[in-house]
Parts: sequence; C-alpha cells; structure tokens
Amino acid sequence: MGKMILSFNASANVADTMIWQPTLGLSRLDHDEVLMGEIIALLETALRERVFDVNMRANSNDFNSLRRLTHSQLPSLKILGFDQQAKVFEAFESAVVMSDELACKRLTPMVQKIWMNTIDSLTRHQRTVAT
Repeated sequence: MGKMILSFNASANVADTMIWQPTLGLSRLDHDEVLMGEIIALLETALRERVFDVNMRANSNDFNSLRRLTHSQLPSLKILGFDQQAKVFEAFESAVVMSDELACKRLTPMVQKIWMNTIDSLTRHQRTVAT
C-alpha cells in the first residue's frame, strides 16, 4: 500500500505540547457541566482500564488491536476538546488501514504518551472541579 504523509512531527515529544481545552469541550456540550463530568469520568475509567492493553499491543506491534482501542476513544476525545490528540489517533488509524508499518511505528509512542497524558489531564481537571 501507499505511504502516509503526516501533517505533524511524529515524535513522542509532540505529545508534550498538546493541550486540552476543557472550555471548548464544555461549549460543545452546551455548557452542561454535569454531562461533561459524566463523560470525563467514563473516559477516564475507560482509558485507565485499557492502558495495559494499549502498552501490550504497542510493544507487540499489534497495530490493528491498538487502532481499535484508540478508535473507540475518538468520540469522547473530540467532544471534550482533545482535538490535537484525536488527530494523532486518526493519523494512527489511517496508517494502520494503509498498512504503513513505518508510520505505525513512528506514531505508536505518541499514542501511548497521549493516552497517559489524557488520563493525567482528566484526573487533574476532576480534582480542580471538586475543590
């Protein structure tokens, strides 16, 4: 199959510069803070429950399974305002579909890092809201 051209620097360090915009997520939910809290709790739980699977799939280069794990999180990421992170997951999904093993290997560390950073962001946000 063809090779994928990435519209960003595909290094794990890029994940450090990706920010979350909770206010964007809140606006997408018509400023319903209760609904946002529920979606955050569900997403955080799902990410935590699957973090071992993500790392295992990444370490074994099981790109198809890893794609399924990231794909299932895309709607929540987009709703909550994790737009940059969702783009990386979408790029990873495209790389898998195109059977571009090089792009998959370049994106995998980013996928793992974004997964962990998203959990951390959600946890920090929940603590901030609770205080």
